Amino acid sequence: MRGTIDVATYRRLPTEAQMQEAIEELVAYRGGRCWHVNDARNVPEMIDCPDLLILCPPFGAMIELKSQRRQVTDGQREVAILASQCPRFIGGIVRPDPLAREWSYEDMLSALRRG
Repeated sequence: MRGTIDVATYRRLPTEAQMQEAIEELVAYRGGRCWHVNDARNVPEMIDCPDLLILCPPFGAMIELKSQRRQVTDGQREVAILASQCPRFIGGIVRPDPLAREWSYEDMLSALRRG
């Protein structure tokens, strides 16, 4: 039957760029924001940083996109595991002497120590 494919074939079809575009469109539709890290290998401080940072309350995510055939590096897998172990996501602005609705540097350090 024309137009019918099995699930395994379907899962191999989307490219990373196609997945990124669909995710970005959905996040924007829901009023969120999505940032794309374009090839973190070129910026030493960003090595292993996932492809997408998504903030779409109440949802926040760090996502590594992979086509069906591309390999995940050890560093990417490590970051994905770390991100998956963070059920709480903290956002905000940190200053030594915070303004209204900001975190103090000391409060942020305390939050990190507590976990």
